[in-house]
Amino acid sequence: MEQTPTPLPPRRSWRRFPRGTLRGTAQLSGPFGRCVGDLTELSIGGAFIAGAPALKAQTRVRAHLLLPRDLRPIEAKATILYSRPATPFSAAGVGIAFYSLDDADAKRIEKTVERSDLLHMRLLFSLQDRATPREQLDAACLDAGLPAGLPADELHDRISLALRRYRGEF
Repeated sequence: MEQTPTPLPPRRSWRRFPRGTLRGTAQLSGPFGRCVGDLTELSIGGAFIAGAPALKAQTRVRAHLLLPRDLRPIEAKATILYSRPATPFSAAGVGIAFYSLDDADAKRIEKTVERSDLLHMRLLFSLQDRATPREQLDAACLDAGLPAGLPADELHDRISLALRRYRGEF
């Protein structure tokens, strides 16, 4: 008699906050001096700074984050959670957790993350509409923090990944 496998329960995310994929800039300062990098993932709990050098975990830093289409940087106090080396699928950089963030800046981050999710949804619909001109897709990619000119299947995979991150699936 063949047994039916028991379905696994849905995976619960360890993330406390939705995060968005975007293109911003960041400056970190601490006992190591200063470094800059690309702000590529953001939530009200922390961020990932691509291109930042490897920094020691638990180091306290001051972060200045410039969000897309914003002229006033967000200032936060943060702790380095990890340094990640480059892989074929991701850039090297550092993950930080905020421990001091102004309420108004937290609201700005929440709105930016929500906007990121909406831009990804719009881009996914545009990608599925075969009549959307490539130039329009490329402009939407840049708005959503993704590189322009990606092949359709890779673009679909990246959008799906960003939406899964927003929903906290990993």
